[in-house]
Amino acid sequence: MNFRQVITGITVLCLGTAMAGCSRSPQVNFYTLGTITGVKPAEPLNAPPAVSVTHVSLPDLVDRPQMVERLTGNRVEILEMQRWAEPLKDGITRLLVDTLANRLASDLVTAYPQTSAAEPDYKVTLDIRRLDATSDLVYLDAVWKVSRSSGGSIKTGRSNVQESRGRDGYDALVAAYNRAIVSAGSDIAGAIRADRAAGQ
Repeated sequence: MNFRQVITGITVLCLGTAMAGCSRSPQVNFYTLGTITGVKPAEPLNAPPAVSVTHVSLPDLVDRPQMVERLTGNRVEILEMQRWAEPLKDGITRLLVDTLANRLASDLVTAYPQTSAAEPDYKVTLDIRRLDATSDLVYLDAVWKVSRSSGGSIKTGRSNVQESRGRDGYDALVAAYNRAIVSAGSDIAGAIRADRAAGQ
């Protein structure tokens, strides 16, 4: 084998290695919303209320597997490599149930169509109008309604939340989403607690 053949062989080998590296797909990262575990429960009421979260809605913009980041003005970026491991609506519902259970000190909080041992005293709906992430903040604008199962709405409210996402990547972004949902859930729990206190 002469010198030219050796050089040609090395060149082909290097090109093949480079092409193999280029053909490797970028890694997709998957995230889920957390829980409120570890937060001290609120003071229990005389009778823990049974609550059913019957409906959670999201804007179409963020109701997708990919995370969405707002850039400037009307421009957004769909983050193909940063994805939710479950439908975002399911994660929000689970976290809302967890938050209500904690803030009401009640084990009788479920998500429709799940059933609990008792007919719910209250039904909760959450209509998220805005759930935006920018380079600095997460914004949540949500309208919620609490109704007695026996009939009649007791409270309709709106939660406007801003949470700093910090500079620690997408884990910090997910943590900011988490805090925003917990904040809205705490508002809803406050309305239920007020109604229970008024009836005692």
